[in-house]
Parts: sequence; structure tokens; C-alpha cells
Amino acid sequence: MRKLMKYFILCTISLVLWVDVTIHYNIYPNQSNGVLLDNKPQDPPGVVGN
Repeated sequence: MRKLMKYFILCTISLVLWVDVTIHYNIYPNQSNGVLLDNKPQDPPGVVGN
């Protein structure tokens, strides 16, 4: 039972951090330090030619 609580707390912290990072990145995209650029949905270069 205590192991379950530990996993629950870890998941909650991870979710909160992920949401915080996502919201921060969506509001301040120009202030990103380059780490989160891989998470932004965009076409890979050279694959789609408009």
C-alpha cells in the first residue's frame, strides 16, 4: 500500500511539472532555452515540401 502511495505521489508531481512546463512554453515560446523545442509539433525539415 505504501509503494502505491509513493507511485501516486511521483505521478502527481510529474504531471504537475509537465503541465507547468507546457503552459509556460505555450505562453512564452520565445523565451525557451531550446530544450523544449523537440516537443513542439512541426514538420520535420525536408519531408514536406509545400
